[in-house]
Amino acid sequence: MRPNRGVFGIVGKEGTNCAQQIIAALKEQQHRGTKHWGVAISGDDEIACFTPKGPVSALLDEKIYDIQGDIGIGHVSSCDPQPIAGYSKHGPFAVCFDGFNPAADSQRIDLMARGAFFASQEDVEVIAGFISHGFDIISGIENAIRLTVGPCAMLVLTRDAIYAARDDRGWRPLVIGK
Repeated sequence: MRPNRGVFGIVGKEGTNCAQQIIAALKEQQHRGTKHWGVAISGDDEIACFTPKGPVSALLDEKIYDIQGDIGIGHVSSCDPQPIAGYSKHGPFAVCFDGFNPAADSQRIDLMARGAFFASQEDVEVIAGFISHGFDIISGIENAIRLTVGPCAMLVLTRDAIYAARDDRGWRPLVIGK
């Protein structure tokens, strides 16, 4: 069975706290997966990541609403906790991924041979590895999309931007709106 996932991102007006808006949007996407959900918010030169287990409606920790930042991404899933956040030569970034990459196992081995470290067997970590090995964040995202074999849509959050990308066939839903 292939995983069900959904991604969402928002760039709010400066000085607003986008956590509440992302959580509300994830509740609407909950049909895409109820096992895990998460948000990553950029603020104060850091990226805070929160990935609880269970449906969004089971949110008990109100501290998530206290995470300050006007830009963030969110994810719902039937299989894995996302977004994941970390540091690379490009600075802090977080990524969430809706897709399926049948080549992830062999790609993980290639990345480990180049010095990458993995904490899980999830495809999203391979995506993050491709991004961190890019010349810059944009070339890293381009590499990740080009090297992902199956259908995908992803959001990448940096200190001051969200990058959205999907496979060239458009198999995964991804809408950019205002």
